[in-house]
Amino acid sequence: MGKTAANGAPDPQEAEKGSAARTLGAAHGARTRTDSCGIYSWHKDDGQKVNLIFTNDEKVAIKDFRSEVRAAMDVSHFIKEAQLLLDVDETSVEGVLDRMLSALLDQEPLATIEEAKATLFVKDSVTQLARTIQGMCPSPDRDANDYDQSWVATMCQLPTLQSRHVAVARLKHPANFGRTAKYVKLFVLIVVPSREKGTKNALETARTFATIVADMELRQRLLDVHDQEEFMQLVVSHTEALAADPAEPPHIEPEPLEDEKLCSFGVGVVSDLRRRAGFYLQDYIDGIVGNKSLQKTISTTFFLYFACILPSIAFGVLNDHNTDGKIDVKKVIIGQAAGGLFFFVFGGQPLMVLLTTAPLAIYIKSEWTKALYTR
Repeated sequence: MGKTAANGAPDPQEAEKGSAARTLGAAHGARTRTDSCGIYSWHKDDGQKVNLIFTNDEKVAIKDFRSEVRAAMDVSHFIKEAQLLLDVDETSVEGVLDRMLSALLDQEPLATIEEAKATLFVKDSVTQLARTIQGMCPSPDRDANDYDQSWVATMCQLPTLQSRHVAVARLKHPANFGRTAKYVKLFVLIVVPSREKGTKNALETARTFATIVADMELRQRLLDVHDQEEFMQLVVSHTEALAADPAEPPHIEPEPLEDEKLCSFGVGVVSDLRRRAGFYLQDYIDGIVGNKSLQKTISTTFFLYFACILPSIAFGVLNDHNTDGKIDVKKVIIGQAAGGLFFFVFGGQPLMVLLTTAPLAIYIKSEWTKALYTR
């Protein structure tokens, strides 16, 4: 049944929608159906079903924790009862939500996981979330917006819930959750009863926690914590700082290293190596563990091999000619391999691409010519 106006006559807007749908379906020689969620669909002559999905991106303001007192109250209340799932192995949005909903709805006898998923996902889809909040900023060219794809918050309202619930999942491996969330590491889920008033609805609750997760420095620290207690303490302390002075984001100065107190020479290199020391093993594990990780590693290895070997041969022949055979192709390849191994061990990351370049070949030629004239 379509909507009707106050006088009992059919709503003109609904009639126009129905007419447009019928016209569109007739143009394709097929049956037409108008869904209640705003999705128009029809069947082609060959039996294939076509859907039109309506999406609406809307900007929402960041929470002001000083003026909106309930925001800080929600965080202090929910973070202690929130379901915190650290280092989740699942890489699909449905798998992560199944774990989060199982933990959240354990004390809600009337609510079911299937009911929640039917609201969280776009109708007839288990890969696209219906309502999400993400960080966004204008791109440098001002023609588009750049999404912060490392986190996403999603929400839903269920009539069978008794109270609001919050769950936060930290994924062990970055996951692809959709068009604007292809590298998700933190995932926030908000489920709220349908009867909650405006200040406690799903959007306001999600906006509260999204404001906290949107801080890049805090988010990085949350990714590094080892237990749930430390996770909760970081969120609470960040909330207190926002409530004290929201105009100036909290900044925690790192404790100076012992080397910084003694001398300043080489402190940056030492600091880099110390910060990276805990991730060296994980760098190699990430290359072989995960969805298609081994396949990507092998394909990248072959690509970089040919990308590096061809310039080495070309400039090796040039160096061989310029130095009368003292620096040939074999020595160029050996030197490049030795330099690459040194850099990848002490450079703080396993992927270091070293190439012999034209300026280096010119420099070798000039130095060789200078050495000949000074003999």
